[in-house]
Amino acid sequence: MDAEKIIQALQNIADDKNRFIVSENNSFSCNVVNEELNDVQESSDVEVKIDLIRDKKRGTNIVDCRDFDFVKKQIRSVENLLTLKDIPFYDTFPEYDVITNKKILDLDLMKFSRKNLDGVLPDLIELNNSLLKHQHITSLKSDLELSLTKKTFISGDDLFEDHFLNFALFCEASVKNKTESTTDISRDFFTIDSFDLNAFKSDLLNKIEFEKDPVCDISVDSREYDLIFSPETFSDLISAFIIDQIDIEHYSKKDNFIYTGAKFDEKLNIVEETSTPYSFYSALRDDDFVPAKNKSLVSAGKVEGYLSNLDKAFKYAAESTGNQLSGTVTNIFVNSGKEKYFDLINKTKKGLVITELLGLHTTNSNEGALNLTASSCVEIIGGNKKRVLKNVQINDSFVSLMRNIDLSSESVWHSNFNLPYLFCRRNY
Repeated sequence: MDAEKIIQALQNIADDKNRFIVSENNSFSCNVVNEELNDVQESSDVEVKIDLIRDKKRGTNIVDCRDFDFVKKQIRSVENLLTLKDIPFYDTFPEYDVITNKKILDLDLMKFSRKNLDGVLPDLIELNNSLLKHQHITSLKSDLELSLTKKTFISGDDLFEDHFLNFALFCEASVKNKTESTTDISRDFFTIDSFDLNAFKSDLLNKIEFEKDPVCDISVDSREYDLIFSPETFSDLISAFIIDQIDIEHYSKKDNFIYTGAKFDEKLNIVEETSTPYSFYSALRDDDFVPAKNKSLVSAGKVEGYLSNLDKAFKYAAESTGNQLSGTVTNIFVNSGKEKYFDLINKTKKGLVITELLGLHTTNSNEGALNLTASSCVEIIGGNKKRVLKNVQINDSFVSLMRNIDLSSESVWHSNFNLPYLFCRRNY
């Protein structure tokens, strides 16, 4: 299949009522179990997003691209479905300024191939081999993946390309004497130069060392402790209780805790940065062809504005914020604090360091209610680690937790979030 021929054919039918996005996806992955290479895979495909307006109604579909005749059949299928649809939309697609700015990408990563991946494999096998010598690790699985996607946006005379590159490593270790039987860690590397297996190994061992020790299966009241969230669990909270809650629908209806007077500690600031250099999550346009915009989400503890795609912008007679994206947002930055993580730990009289959370999909996030389980956490007494606990219930209000916080000076990337450790302080 020739993607270029598909793009040229779609250009001939694209106009203010017919738009298309052609995604060329290539990925390389390998899997190492203990000291043995288990699997190496290479895959590629082309997808077409069909986006049409007929009689002030909009229809979309994403299809695997076999050839142009197949795409034409799918276009007719979308048109037929639109005769049954009654949700109104614009008469034609809104026009936006042509994007002239560029993303900064790692050119070496763009040239990465199966041959380069084969060159990395000995180092990955050696990483597993060295980790298996650790006294607490019984088995290990490592997955390395490179994904490269080129998106071509086709709209009338406008032809725009955007590139997305990601190099990711995931490692899961079976561990003795730990609350949970496994410890896992994942890292995204936005450039070849940042691919540091020694740093990755150090991070994994530090996590194992902090979380290990026999299970203390006792019940504690989490409301009597400062709650300390790792960057991973902090990002979970932001997704559920801020990103998901500042949708334009909630903003218009004022039907959740965010828009009924929620106010957080003034130390909290959150921004979306759409074109962070080298980031896989950066985007110049969203999938509605709307330019992605930098924006402040929380400033000095106060939520600002809303997030919207084009459909909801039309419904509420508002402006799209360019957030028709996988995961809704691009790069999220939470401001860091002034004190280092372990200095803040040393100042903690009584705390729980929470590294894994369960129940985010069932908790009542619209009301800001945390009904969660910390499946793995470490008890801190007088600034020192005391014991490892499991299945600690967290029944609290997100607003009350966020009224008195500390943030570590260290920040790390977790997926598309760059954020510090969060310390939710209690008034003893």
